[in-house]
Amino acid sequence: MSTTMDSSPSASPTDENTCADISVDSPPTKKLSLKDGRKCAKRGRPARAVGRPPKYPGGSPSQSTPIIMSLLERVSKLETAFSELTAANAILVETNAKNERIINDLRNSSAPYDLHFPALSNANSTVNIKKSCPLYRDICKNTPLLGKVSAQLKLANDFRQLEKKCCLAVIEGLADDKSDQQSDKDKYFIDALTDACSLPKHIETFRVKCRESGY
Repeated sequence: MSTTMDSSPSASPTDENTCADISVDSPPTKKLSLKDGRKCAKRGRPARAVGRPPKYPGGSPSQSTPIIMSLLERVSKLETAFSELTAANAILVETNAKNERIINDLRNSSAPYDLHFPALSNANSTVNIKKSCPLYRDICKNTPLLGKVSAQLKLANDFRQLEKKCCLAVIEGLADDKSDQQSDKDKYFIDALTDACSLPKHIETFRVKCRESGY
């Protein structure tokens, strides 16, 4: 014969741990009633999202690392610039304070200043005196060698101008008839040649005897 005794149900340690294991970050839960009447939340699967899962708004951590490093570098540069400007400002403040003390001392000083300046010496006053420039002819008279050099320079300049304007041409193989009219014949031939080829007009003709018997 077996007897059944009703006893008050007690919560098992497993149920208590389940109740105590719930945190704020846990997925959506379901509330269940225990045998003793207490209510306990039971973990359940999170609700499945419809469609594609949302993308990470800030990009992957590997992509955001260069941006973070760039920002840190900029912040470091700004801190360095701020330190330099602060040091320069401190120097300016100190300089202004010194100048202000000097100005106040000059304004409040009662001692007369010596405003007498010494006169300039006569040695420096002769520097600004205008002197007449000697003429070229006077220099040539006093320097005879200069006249010779100038004449040679003028002659060389005339030859240079003549070389620019003149033209030298050599014509070989002209017929020679051993007569007195040979120069006139050559001049007539050369005049016709210069007119036909638009060459400069010739002035004088020189005849040179050739050693070879063929000419």
